[in-house]
Amino acid sequence: MLAVKCLRLIFEVKQTSMRVYGACKHCRHELQFRIRVETRVALAMQEGKYHSKTCKACGKNTTFFVNERYAKSSKALLLTAGLIFALGSGIAGVACYYAFLNSTNLAVAGCFGLLLIPGWAWFIIVKGDRDRVRAFNYSYTKQ
Repeated sequence: MLAVKCLRLIFEVKQTSMRVYGACKHCRHELQFRIRVETRVALAMQEGKYHSKTCKACGKNTTFFVNERYAKSSKALLLTAGLIFALGSGIAGVACYYAFLNSTNLAVAGCFGLLLIPGWAWFIIVKGDRDRVRAFNYSYTKQ
């Protein structure tokens, strides 16, 4: 029970900032913004409905309405989740190997439970990122 509570604390940490993108209206280069809110409505309340940014490709200033920005999945977060899954599965596999050598029923049952933890951690991280992106992309404000 204590282990489950500790894992919840580790994997339910909310990401404090996220990257949103918008395409330059002159050259279609993708511009990146870092924000600290979860939805477009909260972004409009915090920064206003319009935001300007200078394009690095063409050098022109582009003004974005809040609805013209979109979020993408974080590749760093997905890579971290994959590493946790790979390393955790490897460690659990080694533990299962030694459990089968001892061949006690309790050790084998614990081994299968241990194999579920890396998959569970990966699922929670990926689902949290997917929900965060979906919450931003599916909320709109009125002009």
